[in-house]
Amino acid sequence: MDPVTILALTSAAFNGVKKAIAVGREAQDIYSQLSKWAGHAGELNDAISRSSKPGAKALGSVTGQAFDIMTAKAQLNQMEKEIRHMFIYGELQELGIAGYQEFIVLRRKLKADKEAVEKQKLRKRAAFLENTFWASILGIVLAVSIYFAAVIYDLGTKAGKW
Repeated sequence: MDPVTILALTSAAFNGVKKAIAVGREAQDIYSQLSKWAGHAGELNDAISRSSKPGAKALGSVTGQAFDIMTAKAQLNQMEKEIRHMFIYGELQELGIAGYQEFIVLRRKLKADKEAVEKQKLRKRAAFLENTFWASILGIVLAVSIYFAAVIYDLGTKAGKW
């Protein structure tokens, strides 16, 4: 998905967090909404990273894409500030700064774990392609060797040497 679509989903989830807090829902409901928001925020960060890399497929003009990315980053930063404020001063104050710091640490750990899994997949794929390449080379060499052995044997039998 493009950053604009994911931004809409992220904003909707963030507004859900605010509404859950405003109506005094159970902590589990609030955490569920925060989880949805965090998931969409992660997708948005990934989309921003992908779309700002060289070679990314641009949807529309480059200028429009740049503004979309800037807007998404600014709105996501604002949401992050509001979430932090909720933990420290606002509705999630019972968790306090320690809860916010734990949230940040867990998010970083999960991101690192996800990146490690993706790197492992890339390594496995590269190893598979390399093994396939060398197996193909070996097969070609073996086929050519068998062919030449057959030709030499055939020439030898026609000449009456074998």
